[in-house]
Amino acid sequence: MEKNLNAIESVYNAIMDFDKTIRELEDVGINITAFDDTIEHLNNALEALLPESYGLFGDHIDSFTFEEILMMDERAEEISSVFYSYEGATIKFKNGKTLLIPRRDEEQA
Repeated sequence: MEKNLNAIESVYNAIMDFDKTIRELEDVGINITAFDDTIEHLNNALEALLPESYGLFGDHIDSFTFEEILMMDERAEEISSVFYSYEGATIKFKNGKTLLIPRRDEEQA
């Protein structure tokens, strides 16, 4: 099945926009949970579009760019695990190699 990159990118961008807006509101003391269901639906849509790789990044989607998510999807069968730390995300491949994706600053997220 050919993946619809436009749909994947659109859902990814919506998730990132919601995340950014929620963080900005929280920074000024406003906690809105009204969008929780919407965000869950967006995450479910992305999981349906990328079922092989969503489990690798789903809980930490803001750690990755759209291009990095596509790379992880293309190489999902080669990836054994993904670890998250203050430095960023470390992707461990089944062949023993690792790839560090540096943590993005708040301004970049």
